[in-house]
Amino acid sequence: MKSVKCILKSGDPSHRSAFSLATGTMTATDTLANPPWKKEVEDILEKNLDAGNKASRNVTLATIKCGPTPRPSARTVVFRGFVGETRDSNPPENLLAVNPPAVSSLVLVSTDALAAKVRELEESSGVFEVCWWHPGTNQQIRFNGKAHVYRKDGKLPFPEERLKRYIRTQGEWKWDREYYRLWASHQPALRGSFRNPPPGTPLNSEKGNKLNVVELGPEDDGPEAREAKSRFSMLVLEIAQLEILNLDPFPV
Repeated sequence: MKSVKCILKSGDPSHRSAFSLATGTMTATDTLANPPWKKEVEDILEKNLDAGNKASRNVTLATIKCGPTPRPSARTVVFRGFVGETRDSNPPENLLAVNPPAVSSLVLVSTDALAAKVRELEESSGVFEVCWWHPGTNQQIRFNGKAHVYRKDGKLPFPEERLKRYIRTQGEWKWDREYYRLWASHQPALRGSFRNPPPGTPLNSEKGNKLNVVELGPEDDGPEAREAKSRFSMLVLEIAQLEILNLDPFPV
């Protein structure tokens, strides 16, 4: 197994720190679930949100667009917290079949199964890089690793058991419950947006009608809810290397 080791990269040590997974003899699920970098990331996010910088929840996720001439492909996604943990102080209530409380270092992102990033991740073994800027503290977090797509009819098998080593919990813990928790944590209109026209496709009058806001409850089971649920996907980001860059004072 692997353990978490702190590695200081080249450059000004007061400005840059990095963490990566490296082989070692002293290993534990606790270390993988709660590595040294996690508290630093949480502290940075908390400081920015407390200061009113809601944009700190937005991260840039880069993947590889495969083909004859492969190229990077980047977009903004929303940080949905860590697997098994609620991102906000007010978690959704009255959820059915909820997992026991957990601590994890796996990052959660939700997406549409028809989005280009899903196809790109499935065609490139899940390689990704994230750049996460925090304007309130002038700090940049970058991390890379392997993304795993949990969705209906996915192209690749989801490594349920292997990823559980990054989760510290007690009792029975299941991925389908985590998938439901993420679905239920979304606002009704956001749940409804997963039945919008496929991302990146030209609009016509029929598709334009599907842009009308539809609010869905977590337990709704009508035609629109079934379509939304069939496309709702969970990205689980397994971090191999993470770097925090402090830019204070900001360079001009």
